[in-house]
Amino acid sequence: MSASITTELVWAEIEKRMFAVLSYVNPKGDARSAGIVYLVRDRVLYVGTDTDSWKAKHICLNPHVALNVTIAKRDPFMP
Repeated sequence: MSASITTELVWAEIEKRMFAVLSYVNPKGDARSAGIVYLVRDRVLYVGTDTDSWKAKHICLNPHVALNVTIAKRDPFMP
């Protein structure tokens, strides 16, 4: 039996956290990722970074990103 995952459930989990991995592509086409801290307000993610950072510059040039929110494992028997 599969669990029903709703948008509300996903946002509730994202709002509980403050760390994620943001993946993007630099201007040369190389894949990059960076650990970030974030806040959520009204379903908008605000990433903590300097506006002059290489991360912010690359994302401004290509805003297509992937975000992986880390959630701790709850099954102690899984590796």
